[in-house]
Amino acid sequence: RWWQPGKPPAGRAQPLDLTLNLDGPASLRLRDNRPGLPIQTLKLGGGMRMWPHRQRLDLRLRLGRLDGPGQAIVRVGGRWGPQRGWAQLRVAQWPLSSLVPLTAGVPLRSSLPANANPAQRRAALDLRGRLNARLDLQLRGGQARCNGEAILQGLRWQPGSASKALSVEQLPIRCRERELQVASTPWRFGTWRGQLRGQIGADRRFNLELQSAAPATAARLGPLQARLSGQLLADGLKNGRFDLRGPRTELRLDGEVGRTLRLAGAWRLDAAALAGGTWPSWLTNPHLSGSVALAGTPQAPQLRLRTGQRQQGVLGPWQAELRWQGGRLDLESFRSGDLQASGSLPLAMAASGLVIGPLDARLRLENLPLSRFNPLLETRLMGQLTAVGALRGPLNNLQPDLTLRVRDPGAGPLRLQESWRGELRNREVSLRAESPAIAGLLRARLNQRWLPELVDLRRRDGGLRLAEIGRAHV
Repeated sequence: RWWQPGKPPAGRAQPLDLTLNLDGPASLRLRDNRPGLPIQTLKLGGGMRMWPHRQRLDLRLRLGRLDGPGQAIVRVGGRWGPQRGWAQLRVAQWPLSSLVPLTAGVPLRSSLPANANPAQRRAALDLRGRLNARLDLQLRGGQARCNGEAILQGLRWQPGSASKALSVEQLPIRCRERELQVASTPWRFGTWRGQLRGQIGADRRFNLELQSAAPATAARLGPLQARLSGQLLADGLKNGRFDLRGPRTELRLDGEVGRTLRLAGAWRLDAAALAGGTWPSWLTNPHLSGSVALAGTPQAPQLRLRTGQRQQGVLGPWQAELRWQGGRLDLESFRSGDLQASGSLPLAMAASGLVIGPLDARLRLENLPLSRFNPLLETRLMGQLTAVGALRGPLNNLQPDLTLRVRDPGAGPLRLQESWRGELRNREVSLRAESPAIAGLLRARLNQRWLPELVDLRRRDGGLRLAEIGRAHV
């Protein structure tokens, strides 16, 4: 027993002034048992003074890193009975890479051992930057208020196996009473650049706005504006809303994000933005729109789309259902009055925008009236087309492999009461007249717009050859 206080007066606490100081810097080791997280050793100095009879405390701490720059000073004071207190935080050049493992339990690439396997390196986070802060906090009546600013300098964030990193030269976070604010700040992601700003209140309701200017490689998308709002919870987001708008793009999602995703909304897209104008105009001029639902988990999201058009020049009214999962877009169903199709299309996000892989689709077209192509070819067609087979390859250079049958074909004043059968492969059409019709052979070559640039018809001893010159055929 070192010391025994005397007996206080009746009804009063014993007056006591207690001072504790560290005799020189202490070594503080922070350990996390989760794999991939490093042990951190800090220098700790400071002391504490306490008056229990007044329910009052004054704490002073100084933290420093042993393996590089980074200093922090913390002062806390107040009275715990009436819940009144204050705190001061001063931070200078503290590396963010040492904070994230402690707060989020995320392995960092910089902390992985030299013998880490490729899977561990792909899953780790690459985070760089330093924190400087001057914050003053007050607590009165159970409500906290703050004033000051924290600045993240040289921020670089690259999650998992992402090929590019998000970088911000200087991100100021200002604290004003019961709200945190981020002023308009430049950011960069690969060749994408823009501005971001936002705020979050004491009730954890937040609003984040982002503007971007597309790089030259994705200029067709135009400038984009995004907004994310909702209420943060311990394990996710409540009453979330995400809006994305651009000259050719609109997306709205509402719902919740946690261990699972429950989001739904609507979208609109000009399909020409995806293919850079290389698709035929009769496919891309109308805007596509529909509904969207996002499910699964944040690590393995599942996206479902529904779309269609009340009228399309060639196909008529149509509907489609698509699913994106694991970097692949599946066309689960496509239905119109004449066409049924299904297929898959690899999709991935990169710094330059959306990267689209080769299409692998199967289709069945039944008795499509050729007259629907009249506005495209600027001539009068007759007959019915049946096609069965596949479309494969990149969207701007599709390679068809189709079996064709044409019934009662005609063009202009000519019409044949007979059937022709053949194939369409690599933009080359070959058709032969079916018995009992007179033997005949039709060959045609299609250009990048899927319009005929050369037609050669042979029958008995005669022939007809049409070649494209500009928009005319001679």
